[in-house]
Parts: sequence; structure tokens; C-alpha cells
Amino acid sequence: MLGTLESDAAQALSEAEQTLAALQANADKSESARSKSAPIPQTRPPSGIAIGMRLGVEMVSATVVGGVIGYVLDYWFGTKPWLFLLWFLLGVIAGFRNLVRAADRMSDKPSDGDDANAG
Repeated sequence: MLGTLESDAAQALSEAEQTLAALQANADKSESARSKSAPIPQTRPPSGIAIGMRLGVEMVSATVVGGVIGYVLDYWFGTKPWLFLLWFLLGVIAGFRNLVRAADRMSDKPSDGDDANAG
């Protein structure tokens, strides 16, 4: 009885090794096929219209969010129009701050290994 268990275990181990080898071979084939068929996409710099749209959306969204927060706070506290005006102005300031940050990121181009943020 012990002999049959050992032979069954050895046979099961042999079958598992064969299955594993077949799966590994299939995985290698699919990996090589995937690397050959999928070229690395080339990224190109954004166009001027894309940059302009992005900056416009950032400015408008910051202003709208500030205005909505101010309107809701005015509604809750009954302080119309003061919190609306305050938060609207904060939204405009945040929008301009985002524009300046985006412009800085676009103009930062490392040259000759110099770090623009050093110092």
C-alpha cells in the first residue's frame, strides 16, 4: 500500500512538472509575441491649443469651485454675499496660482544637467 502511494505521488509530481513546463513555454511565447507586436508609443509635446484649453479649464474650475463653496457657506450661515465674495476671490487667486505653476513647469527645461530648482 505504501508503495502504491509513493508511485502515485511520483506520477502526480511528474505530471505537474510537465504541465508547469508547458505553461512556462506558453508564457515565454506570448511574452515574446507581445514584445514584438506592441511598439512603444511615441509621445509628442502638447500643442498650443491643448495648453491653452488646459490653462483655461484650470482657471475656470478653480473660480467656480470657490464660488460654489462661498455660496453654500452663505446659505448655511446667512451671511450673503460676504462669504461668496471671499471664496470667489480665493478661487480666482487659486486659479491664477495654478496658471503660474503650469507656466513654470512648461518653461522648466533642464539644460546641460543644471537643476533649475537648486539653491
